[in-house]
Amino acid sequence: MSMTEMAKADDVANALAAAQSLLGGGVKMEPYHRQGANSRVLPICKDDVRFALKLFPDWRLSREDRCAREWDALCFLREGGITDVPAPIAVDPEAAVLILEWLDGDPVVNPSEADIAQACTFLENVFALSSSEGAEGFPQASEACLSGRAIESQVVHRRKSFAPNEALEIFLRDDFDPIMAVAGVRLREGSQWASDLPRHLRRLIVADFGFHNALRTSDGRLRFFDFDYFGWDDPVKQVADVIFHPMSPLSEAQAQAFAARMGAALVKDDTFSARLEHFAPLFLLRWSLIVLNPLRGDRIDEAGPPYTALSEDRITKAKQYVARAQKYLNL
Repeated sequence: MSMTEMAKADDVANALAAAQSLLGGGVKMEPYHRQGANSRVLPICKDDVRFALKLFPDWRLSREDRCAREWDALCFLREGGITDVPAPIAVDPEAAVLILEWLDGDPVVNPSEADIAQACTFLENVFALSSSEGAEGFPQASEACLSGRAIESQVVHRRKSFAPNEALEIFLRDDFDPIMAVAGVRLREGSQWASDLPRHLRRLIVADFGFHNALRTSDGRLRFFDFDYFGWDDPVKQVADVIFHPMSPLSEAQAQAFAARMGAALVKDDTFSARLEHFAPLFLLRWSLIVLNPLRGDRIDEAGPPYTALSEDRITKAKQYVARAQKYLNL
């Protein structure tokens, strides 16, 4: 067993111990699990009731307490009458472990018009809660994009974060950088380049939201999960994330309809559509670099063999990531 595998096993054992304490013992682990880039969800059972055990193994190295943020977000949304999210059951802040309602359903692979309508209704309800009691207590969303300068800064930072790789360097030099140069010039022409969006136009958003974080239940209802980046941001960021997220692509017609409905929900924000159009190229560039995350200098070990090996396999795998980013940049 590798050091990484041993660390993950220790994380699971510690999380299960925390669950035993939170639920009063008698907790059993089931074999299924869902793993993302930064967290894992495992099914546990007590008295024939299934729960989701979510753990954040990297929490001590993170600048953000994503466990606490997700707990607070779920409590806030449920108390606000939004039941399209899992019910929060228990939390151990020190162990960074959540116990949530288990969601049964199927992945939303090709979102239908009805799916998009449900997602719109959900986000409209979240926006509406931005003016409710307790909303001001939330921090900014993870990697908030409140100005053109903030978006560009994030793109530049990501551009510098990669480990040396010939195929990647060619892509960045020949494909990415020319588009970035044009987008940067255009971005500085807008009034929102340097100044943060006024507070009255900001909304609570579900950062990293998309149909990849949704399940369709047997009655056709969508349930949404993963709220560890929740917080205040420009609602344009919310819409751009949904439109450009590589794991939940929308057709051009669906994207336009989604953006139009979100804009209609923000009746007092008369610059929303202009901001979305102005910032869209930078958000697309940002997501093209997120696609390349496994090639970052601080993420190479996560990719595992063969990428971490000095071999032809490593070169091939890197080229596959680059090809995906090239295709994505040409959307």
